[in-house]
Amino acid sequence: MKKKNIVFAVVTCFSLCLASDWPTFRGDMQRTGCSPQKTGLPSARPLWQYRAKGAFVSSPSIVKDALYIGCRDSTLCAIGATTGSRLWSRKMKGWFDSSPVLYGDSLVVGCLDQHIYVLNRNTGVSLGEFPAGFQLSSPAVLADGTILTLIGHPYNALAKYQRDGPKNPWPLLFKQPMYSSVAVAGNMAVFGGNDGFLYGVNLSSNRIQWSVRTAGTTYLSTPAISDSLVFFAPGDFDRNIYAVWLSDGAIYWKGEGNGNRAKTGPAAVARVPSSLIGRMQHMTPLQRTRWLEYYQKQGAPFAKRSLLEKSSAGSAAGWVSADDRVRTSSVTVDANNVYLVQRELGYTNIIDMVPQSRYTLLAIDKATGNQVWSFTDYCTGAIAGYNASPVATVSHLFCGWGEGMVYACDKKSGQVVWRDTLNGDILSSPAVANGKLYVATMAGNLYCFDLKNTPTGLDFQQSTFCYPNPARGRASTIQVYVERAGKLSMTLFNIAERPVFHVDENLQAGQKYVKEWDLSGVANGVYFAQIKVIYTQGGVDKKTLKIAVLH
Repeated sequence: MKKKNIVFAVVTCFSLCLASDWPTFRGDMQRTGCSPQKTGLPSARPLWQYRAKGAFVSSPSIVKDALYIGCRDSTLCAIGATTGSRLWSRKMKGWFDSSPVLYGDSLVVGCLDQHIYVLNRNTGVSLGEFPAGFQLSSPAVLADGTILTLIGHPYNALAKYQRDGPKNPWPLLFKQPMYSSVAVAGNMAVFGGNDGFLYGVNLSSNRIQWSVRTAGTTYLSTPAISDSLVFFAPGDFDRNIYAVWLSDGAIYWKGEGNGNRAKTGPAAVARVPSSLIGRMQHMTPLQRTRWLEYYQKQGAPFAKRSLLEKSSAGSAAGWVSADDRVRTSSVTVDANNVYLVQRELGYTNIIDMVPQSRYTLLAIDKATGNQVWSFTDYCTGAIAGYNASPVATVSHLFCGWGEGMVYACDKKSGQVVWRDTLNGDILSSPAVANGKLYVATMAGNLYCFDLKNTPTGLDFQQSTFCYPNPARGRASTIQVYVERAGKLSMTLFNIAERPVFHVDENLQAGQKYVKEWDLSGVANGVYFAQIKVIYTQGGVDKKTLKIAVLH
C-alpha cells in the first residue's frame, strides 16, 4: 500500500446548514452518508407519515424544520420535518428521481424533463432553470454558488452552471450518459461513469486528472471521499470495492473482503440456468427433483434432498442464483469502515420457484479492505438498477430494501437491533437529521421515526415478539424463543375471536419458531396470538400478543 500525506481544503455546500441537517444526497458534498449524531433506535411507531400520489425514488434532503423530496408524480414537495404537513409543492413535466440539494435559501434539483431547477426553498418560487438532459444525478453546489452535476442523454457530460450566468454550461463531454452523483473535496470532483471508469476531475483546470478502469458499468453508484481517499463500488460484473487516492487515483486497496466471496459465492460455482428455472415452474415435482439432483451433483449451491421434500421454503441454503451480476448501493464511510448494500438478482427458491433478490449489507475495514461483518436477507425488488444506500450515525447503521424491509444494525457487530416492514419497496436512501430517521417508499409513503430517547430495541436472537406491532405493510413476524426444550402451541385469532391459524411445534433448548404472517389478505382490525409452551422438564409458559393490523 502506498502512504501519502495530503492536505486539502474541503469545498462544502454553501448554506446555512447545521451538523444535524441533511442538506443533500448522502448528507454532504463528500457523499459519505454519515451523520455525526448520537442516536437511539427508531420509535415503535412513526411520528408521522406523508402520503404522495406517486412513488419515491428521490431521497430526502432536510434543513432545519423542512424536508424536500421529489416524487414520480412529477411533484417536488416541501414537507414539515417535525409535523409531516405539506409546506408547498411544484408540479413539473417529468419525474423526480434525483435528490435536491439545499443552498442558502435556494433548492437545486434535476428533473427527468431534462432540466435543472433552482427554487426558493421557502416558497417554491422559481429562480431559474437550465437545460440538462436526462437527469438522474443529484447535483452539487460549490461554495461560490456554481452548480456541478452529471447530465445524461443527449449531452453526456459533467457540467458547471453559473446561477446568474449564461444558460449554456461548461461541459466535459463523454461518449456515454453519466448518472452517478458527484462527490467533491477541495478542487477535486469524483464520480463513476457508465463506461466503467471512476473519474477524478480537477475543478481548477476543468480537466480529467485521473481515471480508474473497473469491470462494472456503475450506473447509479456514487463514490465517497474520506481521509484523502475515494471509496467506490461499481457493481454489475465487478464485485470489488475500491479505495483510491484522491490526488492521483492510485489504488490503495481493492477487494471484496475476507474470504474473497467471488471464489466461493454463486458467481464461481455451478448454477441452475435461468431458462431452466422458468421451465421448472411447469414441471411435475418428480421432473423438478431430477433436474435439481443433476445440478446438485455439479456443485450448485442449494438445499439437500430433505429440504426439497418440504412443503415450505428452506433456509438461505435453499436458494439458487442464475445471474453473475451484482447491483450495488452507493458506499457509506465513517471513521473506521465502508458500508454498502449489494443486491444479487436471479435468486429463486427451489421449492416454490418464487424469484427473489439476495440483499447483503457489508461492512469493510476502511484501512485494509477486509470484511468486518455482513448481514443477508432475501426479498423481491422493484427496479433492477436502483439500490437504496445505508446511512450511518455514531452507533448505528440504517438501511432498507425490497418488500419495505428497513433495519437498524449495530455498527460494530452487524447485529440487527431493530427492524420494521413499511408499505412499498425501498429504493430511496434513508436520511437522518435532527434526531429523526426519514424513509420513503415506492408506494408513495414517507415515514418519520424519532431517534431520541428510544428503547434499546428487541433482541432478535433470543426473545419472543411480534414485530412490527402494530403491523404495517405486507408482513408481520411472530417469533417464539425457548430457553428449555418444550412443545409450542400457538393460535392466531381475529377480532371476532375466531381462530385463523394454529401450529404445534417441538422446540429444542435455545431454538426459536418464526411465523412470517402475510397481511395482504387480512382485513383491518385487532388480532391476537395466544402462545403456550409446555416445557419438557415441567412448567407452562403462556403469553398473549395483541396485534393491530393497519393498512
